[in-house]
Amino acid sequence: MRTWKIRVRGIVQGVGFRPFVYRLCTEMELDGHVRNLGSEVEIVVRATRDELEELIRRLKEEHPPLARVREVHAEETEEDVGPGFRIVESEESEDVELQIPPDAPVCEECLEDIFDPKSRRYLYPFTGCTNCGPRFTIIEGIPYDRENTTMVDFPLCEKCRREFEDPEDRRYHAQVVCCPRCGPRYRLLDADGEVVEGEELEAIREACELIEEGEIVAIKGIGGFHLACKTTEDEPVAELRERLGRPQQPFAVMSGSLDDVRTFAEVDGTAEDLLTGPVRPIVVLPKKEPFPLSELVAPGLHTVGVMLPYTGLHHIMFERFLDEPAIVMTSANPPGEPMAIRNSDALRRLRGIADYYLVHDRRIAARCDDSVVRVLDGPRPLRRSRGYVPEPIELDWVPDDLTVVAVGPELDVTACVLHRGKAYLTQHIGNTSKAQTLDFLQETVERFLRLLRLDWNDVDAVACDLHPSFATTGLARRWAEEHDLELVRVQHHHAHALACLAEHGLDPAEEPAIAAAMDGYGYGDDGSAWGGEILYVDGNGYERIGYLEPVSMPGGDAATYRPLRMTAAHLRAAGWSEEETREFLLRKLEEWPHALKHGEQEVEVILHQIEHPTIETTSAGRFLDAVSAALGVCHERTYEGEPAMKLEAVAVRVDQAPEPDVDVRNGSVRVSSVVARAAETGDLRYALTAHHALVEGFAEVIDEHRDREPVAITGGVFNNELITRGFRELYGVDLLEHHEVPAGDGGVSLGQVVAAVLELR
Repeated sequence: MRTWKIRVRGIVQGVGFRPFVYRLCTEMELDGHVRNLGSEVEIVVRATRDELEELIRRLKEEHPPLARVREVHAEETEEDVGPGFRIVESEESEDVELQIPPDAPVCEECLEDIFDPKSRRYLYPFTGCTNCGPRFTIIEGIPYDRENTTMVDFPLCEKCRREFEDPEDRRYHAQVVCCPRCGPRYRLLDADGEVVEGEELEAIREACELIEEGEIVAIKGIGGFHLACKTTEDEPVAELRERLGRPQQPFAVMSGSLDDVRTFAEVDGTAEDLLTGPVRPIVVLPKKEPFPLSELVAPGLHTVGVMLPYTGLHHIMFERFLDEPAIVMTSANPPGEPMAIRNSDALRRLRGIADYYLVHDRRIAARCDDSVVRVLDGPRPLRRSRGYVPEPIELDWVPDDLTVVAVGPELDVTACVLHRGKAYLTQHIGNTSKAQTLDFLQETVERFLRLLRLDWNDVDAVACDLHPSFATTGLARRWAEEHDLELVRVQHHHAHALACLAEHGLDPAEEPAIAAAMDGYGYGDDGSAWGGEILYVDGNGYERIGYLEPVSMPGGDAATYRPLRMTAAHLRAAGWSEEETREFLLRKLEEWPHALKHGEQEVEVILHQIEHPTIETTSAGRFLDAVSAALGVCHERTYEGEPAMKLEAVAVRVDQAPEPDVDVRNGSVRVSSVVARAAETGDLRYALTAHHALVEGFAEVIDEHRDREPVAITGGVFNNELITRGFRELYGVDLLEHHEVPAGDGGVSLGQVVAAVLELR
């Protein structure tokens, strides 16, 4: 019999790991103790070699559901242990990792409590334990103790205190523990903030009745407010769109059960696992045809974003009061602004949008949007937020002594803090061209530094986009000047590529790769608008070996909102005369009078801008926009990616398409002929041809330069099912895809961190 010291690293604090160890060692009749020690849990036991191996196996296989065991190390020790097994007082350590687990859905045991009439937590929406409930959104400081969370406002009653202090209870040291006597409560307010119903259960009941009557209700959750309305009629959805200023952007919906989801969407095994798993993100699913919900939920798309209940409130609403297959449950924020998290803030910012407010009195320490995942033969994150953050991406090849802050690009931003070889991406931040969102970014970075027990003196560099006018670039520059830090500016598509390689554990200095980067826009190192790039990534640099043929971008940003402008540019690049292009645009104006805001006058301006270009673009996103407008699919972009997403919805319904006429010369991929054929014929099969053109053209360049290097695909265009599958068919196991961070701009901050490491080390 020997004495062993076991150290367990990972997410092992705030998840019930010590009581789990206590119960396990007591069951195995082992003497010793367990304690938290900085970034790890330390176990000291007296055991035989066989008992030690059995204990380590069970630590890895039977740990609590929210725990993540990354490393278990055991060594002999001379430390004395008394009889029995104990949980001893924690000790601080200089070896600090961010140990806060992500927010988790309510567990099955707590659901049993909620729906058990004999339970003192019967129909209480804030029921939680060590295996479930909010974590990241309630933490205000380290260590993760109740006094450092927003639960500090709710002193424990005698019964909850006994559970909290009992190692045999699943609520032992669960910071979320509470009950109707001592915990937060819901109440219902009208549009002026006056209390309509103060008794919690009646407030929830009345809110559900209002939703079923067609009203719009703002609901406070764990990470912010949602806006809810019914989906089985057009009028409430149309009204919400009008009030919110989101005429076309798809709304997420929440259903009460998988059976309900299957009435309007196709659910495969992967989707089912995501919908019912430990994150409960919004999952983008194929619509079932005919689609029984209002088409206004996701107009013009073949998919719908769906989630299942993840809080006690959601379960109570659907189990007891709602008789709907789904309700809209979308983030409560005007376009471009952060989600509301304070009751007073919601009443002010959502005035004229929400009819009623179902609010609670627990503070939200960190706003956190729902995560969004698409199933493309496997999970593909579109937005990495609730349920994933703050779990880090491990970069084993990165030196432990480098600390870097990266601020992302401009749209769909996340930030990233690298510390001790772990990259902590923040929750979704959003559009930082808005002042409120930029403030949110700054607050979030400083919060992550605080949770990691870092200050700016510990940071080696701050990384940002190459674009000189992004607000994030200005913020990074200011931080670098104020704190005397290295400023690393990273080309947008290079950052995309590095993020994808980082997910797969690749050090570009050791393993070069070829990256196809396709998106809407990124500032090129020549100052032009890139967006369809093939990069050879090697070490801390890259070579641009291919790109879409540059075409005029008439009107600059105006061409991103009025895709007919890009159609005209591609038609001229394909050899159409000015008069032929003019006639086409005028015909389209007869069909769509609002496609160009200034009518015939704007046509002449566009033609002049094409002949005298001030900016050209290689954007794959703008090419898809051009085809979308040429075919009459979408003539105005009201949200990011709309024309291309609606084009994909048409393309997936095409069985066979004309072969693309792609011309590749010296790395330049010319696809304007596809736009011309689409415009000439109006044949919707060219929606699919356009997707094939990008795959085939890029593959020709890649194959010309490739030896045995892996091929990475990155950028928002690779959220497209058809283009992604086209690359899979060509490159199989040699293809590197995003599975942990978004392929779009939400993953760029990770690539910026990697670029800074490559430059500094």
